[in-house]
Amino acid sequence: MQKLLIETNNTLTGPPPLAMDRLDHSNHWESRYGARWREELDKSSLMSKYTSIQTLIHHIIREGKRIFSGTVREKDWVFYHDALATMTAKKTIEWMDTQFVDGNSRPTYLDKWFKPVLNITPDCKHYVGNQPEKQPLGNSLNEDQNLAVDRHVIMS
Repeated sequence: MQKLLIETNNTLTGPPPLAMDRLDHSNHWESRYGARWREELDKSSLMSKYTSIQTLIHHIIREGKRIFSGTVREKDWVFYHDALATMTAKKTIEWMDTQFVDGNSRPTYLDKWFKPVLNITPDCKHYVGNQPEKQPLGNSLNEDQNLAVDRHVIMS
């Protein structure tokens, strides 16, 4: 025990850090961890169930590039994803338009996202959103797929 106390005292090189009131900061994590705040937030056990929409979008782009690499669609592939509210948020759209798929030239992440165009869905604001009747896969085909799996499990 004595050795531990001596080693602990030797590690202190000055007065202990002052407590900091983080309530005055708009981003408490950034005030605490600086530029690496996102990485620290991701490590938090409180956040283990969640992921940032930016992380999801980065993953979609990275996988799209990997899947289509070396194919005839290597340059003109697009992705489709249900219009999640966080994905269609104004700030996310603005961010996607600043993220480039290949370095610093077009296309952007937003350019790669296949969206309804030409008034295909005139009663929607450019995105389909959580409206299953406008999402054939979400409306009925997922159920068909689930039933098919259930049948295979029962039969085997």
